[in-house]
Amino acid sequence: MKKIILSCLPCWTGEMIPLSLGVLKAKINDLGNVKIKNFDNDYFNRYKISYEYIKNLHYIYRINNPKFYMKFLFTFHLKKIIKKIIHENPNIICFSVYKSNILSTYYICKKLKEKRKNIKIILGGPNVNFNASIKFLSKYSDHIVQGEGEYSIREIIKNDKINKNQRIVDLEKEPTPDFSDFDFKKYKKILPYYTTRGCYNRCNYCIERIFFNKFRIKSANKIYNDLIEMKNKYKISSFFLCDPNIFGTKENLEQFCDLIIKNKIKINWGGQIRIFQPNKSLVKKMK
Repeated sequence: MKKIILSCLPCWTGEMIPLSLGVLKAKINDLGNVKIKNFDNDYFNRYKISYEYIKNLHYIYRINNPKFYMKFLFTFHLKKIIKKIIHENPNIICFSVYKSNILSTYYICKKLKEKRKNIKIILGGPNVNFNASIKFLSKYSDHIVQGEGEYSIREIIKNDKINKNQRIVDLEKEPTPDFSDFDFKKYKKILPYYTTRGCYNRCNYCIERIFFNKFRIKSANKIYNDLIEMKNKYKISSFFLCDPNIFGTKENLEQFCDLIIKNKIKINWGGQIRIFQPNKSLVKKMK
């Protein structure tokens, strides 16, 4: 059985559970022994400085003095991450790459390839969708997954290749995100979730049009059932919906609110939504 690690490296957000890792774990659990190792959270929990302080410190040095930034980060933490990964000895390790952790991802991949060439490295996430990032990261990785990763990562694990005709993910058939590997004591008591993919607008300044070609939404029933399943499983009642425009349509939002009210469910939820002209009844339901 293949041993697979899903991970996010410093510095991403620290105190929030990464949605991408839970989504991918739920999708590939049947393909091997899949574990989530969120080294980003380990890093922030190691220091007693406030999260906001250390995040701002990293931002300043990453932009103005990247060499000092990597020396500081590597000296204090990245060496320990490499030792932990080598100790786990996975067949495959997958990293989510963001603008804020692209440097640490590069260095970890480089050191892993120097010490354990047999470990297959897969990279995905928002920042692998740009040519400059691909050129920078490809030297020390085996596969780079652009766009939606659910089917591509399965293809790599099973056949060591990516199907160029990438399948569009059917959100209604996707499993509920699997957060069972997280120690919730180390995070804010909020679970991430997504209700849509892409956006119904194609604004030139927005990266959503680069990541997703087609706008899709989950039905109100699917959203409701997933949130209730996670609430019961993890004993957490607060959710952050990570979409740029939650629920997709006003009608879908209202149907979801109706289900919450009808079943007398007590949860807290929030997210981003495009301003629309609401009616009083919908605003009352959203409360």
